[in-house]
Amino acid sequence: MFFRASAYLIAQFGKNYAVNNGMSIRGTELMECTMSVLHDAQEMVGGGLVYLECEEENSQAYDFYIKCGFKEFDHRYSQIDKQNYILLMKIF
Repeated sequence: MFFRASAYLIAQFGKNYAVNNGMSIRGTELMECTMSVLHDAQEMVGGGLVYLECEEENSQAYDFYIKCGFKEFDHRYSQIDKQNYILLMKIF
């Protein structure tokens, strides 16, 4: 079964460890900020799905996304970087 839905992709979610300016933000705070911006966008233009992906072997990221309310909905293999990815989705 196929369906179409407006959705927001969270891409490149994570901390930049190359920047060391003495400031720190927890992953949960970063996700809260991200979801706040997406909620504002949703109110302006619609849509209600948010999705992201993580490398299959990155269990720490996967567990974090599950803790943040995302649910696994698909898997894909990237020919570009030869990685398996788990796609996760959240309805807001």
